[in-house]
Amino acid sequence: MTAATTPTVPIVSCLPSAQCKNKRDLVKTITVPTLVVHGAGDLLLPPAKGRETADLIPGATFKLIAGVGHDIPPGLGKPLTEIVLEHIQSITNVSTET
Repeated sequence: MTAATTPTVPIVSCLPSAQCKNKRDLVKTITVPTLVVHGAGDLLLPPAKGRETADLIPGATFKLIAGVGHDIPPGLGKPLTEIVLEHIQSITNVSTET
């Protein structure tokens, strides 16, 4: 696999884990357009950790969501979808308007 096709979810999901050695070095190898979304009210991982993750990834976008903690609440589906679509549009220059 090339760096551009290497799955990043396992890398990012292990960030808070002691099992993930050299996580900073791994995250720095992500070469695909990346969106890091973090809840402003996250008590498990402070928002600064989300920002730190985004800062390690070249060109990454960081979105802090007010009123959200560590979990994704049921009512966040539509707003989160809009955030992801906005990110996809920004990297592909494709409009989803019909």
